[in-house]
Amino acid sequence: MKKLSFIFALILTANTYSDGLNSYLMDVTTEYNLNTKNTKTTWNAGEGTYQLNDKYSFGFDVDRIYTDSKKYSDSEEIFTEFSIYGSQKLNENWSLYTAYQFTHVSAWTEGTEVKGGWDYQNDYRYWENLYASAYFGRNYTIKDKNYYVGIKLDQQLGGNKEESLTQSLQQGFASGINFFTGTTLAKNLTIDLSQYNLALCNEKGKDLKYQVKADATLKHTIPLKHGFSIFTEAYLESSKYFTSTEDDYIESTGYIIPKIKYDNKINNKLALTSSIGYEILSYDYNKGLEEWDNNQVELIASFNYIP
Repeated sequence: MKKLSFIFALILTANTYSDGLNSYLMDVTTEYNLNTKNTKTTWNAGEGTYQLNDKYSFGFDVDRIYTDSKKYSDSEEIFTEFSIYGSQKLNENWSLYTAYQFTHVSAWTEGTEVKGGWDYQNDYRYWENLYASAYFGRNYTIKDKNYYVGIKLDQQLGGNKEESLTQSLQQGFASGINFFTGTTLAKNLTIDLSQYNLALCNEKGKDLKYQVKADATLKHTIPLKHGFSIFTEAYLESSKYFTSTEDDYIESTGYIIPKIKYDNKINNKLALTSSIGYEILSYDYNKGLEEWDNNQVELIASFNYIP
């Protein structure tokens, strides 16, 4: 599968407008699939954080997504998320980072196609959820090599929107404990490892799943001259699902994508960043079905403004 992506981003760290506003992002992303001729456009109307005090900040994210499909129905989606972030030093080694989020998603389609038994003709769906997490993290050094470790506790309530928020939150839940670590293996080469343990329940307890997941990410950078660099990312994840309503199953995905990146600091406030990448390998495995989805091209351009 070949996919061409164009991304334009304007990022404002707008302390100029308010002492409490840490960052503000607006961007537009367009993806075009050369095989299916589908077009996906994402407009990020606003994303940023506002510092409330020394420990807490307020976050917001509003996106609108348009999908023009040649085979299935066209669709639109509005994503809104509001968050409270907290951070505090627990002792000399450990820090605590918390997040409390409310998410609302509205999606609707236009067309006559049926996909997977679902009638997408003029369909409207929306859902809500609440999310809370606590991340305990620290950094340490062994033989002049820096490592980080983290433990994250997750809790999420929500699902399809009902007449009230209380009824929406009763649609499902997810709870988990997750572990993270990473280090620099060599000059310009890093590795990040994660392990997830999640209990998932949908439709008021009718479908209970337990997910065990592990993933690994390798990143390598080769600096070149005049702001150019070669950046390569390799990613692999695998999940095992234990379910109450069907047979247990495995899902896996992975990819390798090298990029040529360009960073140009125009002045002390404005920087231009762009990249072109070619996904040489992409693999998906879901319930016994394998799919090799290679040859994707990605173009990214972004402007960063810091007053």
